[in-house]
Amino acid sequence: SGTLPPEVFQLQSLERLRLRGNKLRGSIPSTFNGIEFNLGNLAVLDLAKNSFAGVIPDIFISSKAIREIHLGNNNLNGTI
Repeated sequence: SGTLPPEVFQLQSLERLRLRGNKLRGSIPSTFNGIEFNLGNLAVLDLAKNSFAGVIPDIFISSKAIREIHLGNNNLNGTI
């Protein structure tokens, strides 16, 4: 449980981030100290079944590396 630390999206070698069902809450950050994320090699993003709220960050939509994205069962808005 808790919030998603923005530092996780600065890990450029990260290929898979699976945090499904971890009771995370709050918004999904889109910047870290004013710097937009560099998702680098992130191919799989699974944040489903948490309690995130707010807008889906544009960087997830525009990333060319992400092949799978799972955001269901949250309170997010926006389109993918």
